[in-house]
Amino acid sequence: MKYLKLFEAKLNRPEIGDYVICDSDELVSRVADFISTHIGRYVIKINSNAFPYIIYYEEAPSGLIEEEDIDPNNRDKHIGFSKKEILFFSKNKEDCEAYLAAKKYNL
Repeated sequence: MKYLKLFEAKLNRPEIGDYVICDSDELVSRVADFISTHIGRYVIKINSNAFPYIIYYEEAPSGLIEEEDIDPNNRDKHIGFSKKEILFFSKNKEDCEAYLAAKKYNL
C-alpha cells in the first residue's frame, strides 16, 4: 500500500511536455481570459516557490503578454504558474480540448 501512495502522488503533477489548461486571478484580465481558454505546454520547472511551472503558449498573439503582465525573465509567450493554477493536464492534446469543450458548455 505504501508504494501505491507514492505512485498516486507522482501522477498528481504534470510532467514536462504535458499539455495544460491554467487559470489565474493574478494576471491582467485579457491575459487571464486567453490562458483559461487555450492550451499551453509545460516546458520547464524552475526553482521557485511561487511559480515553478513555466507554460508555453504557442498560439499567443504578439503583444498579448507584455512586460507589465508577467515576470520580465519570461516574456516570450511563457508564463509561470503554481500547481493550484493548473486546472487540467494530460499527455494528449485531445484530452485538453475535450476539457475546454466541456467547460465551455458547462458539462
